[in-house]
Amino acid sequence: MKCPICGKENKYPQDGTCKKCYEKRLERRKKAEEWILYYPQRKQSNIEALAEFEALGAANSDGMPRGTDTSDPTSNKATRLAELQNDRLWCVAVEDMLRNVKDEIILFVELRQEAELLEGGEVGRPAWYDYVEAKYSMQSEKRLGRYYLPGRDTMFRWLSDCKNSLLEIASDYKIV
Repeated sequence: MKCPICGKENKYPQDGTCKKCYEKRLERRKKAEEWILYYPQRKQSNIEALAEFEALGAANSDGMPRGTDTSDPTSNKATRLAELQNDRLWCVAVEDMLRNVKDEIILFVELRQEAELLEGGEVGRPAWYDYVEAKYSMQSEKRLGRYYLPGRDTMFRWLSDCKNSLLEIASDYKIV
């Protein structure tokens, strides 16, 4: 059996892809999850970094030598600008993803982001689940107009669907 992505021989039939393509997909999904969970902080950081970047000239130097490497401030600035623009596209992709999901999922994502900041790194059952479940039950009536308590599988499916959607959008923007 051959990998449908790269055409190489598949020795790992877990999803029909080869090990390299499978690991690449897992890495992309992890990156998408990180962008979803840390979006507010990353967006703020990107705005501040772009503002700081625009205030600086090509050369950021006080005239004193720094080390023995040959400096290329224009190249360094161009590289930094490319990174900031990539991060900005990720922010736009997350915003697009959130515009295209139901209110139930938006509430879930917001609570999941809060939980990520509070999580204590517990082993076993994810620590975020209890936090999100409790907060969701309290806020669903206010925000959604009805009481709703999603189950564990529903929350994990929502997160997975958000990651899939974000990766599709990121692919359209050519950032994955």
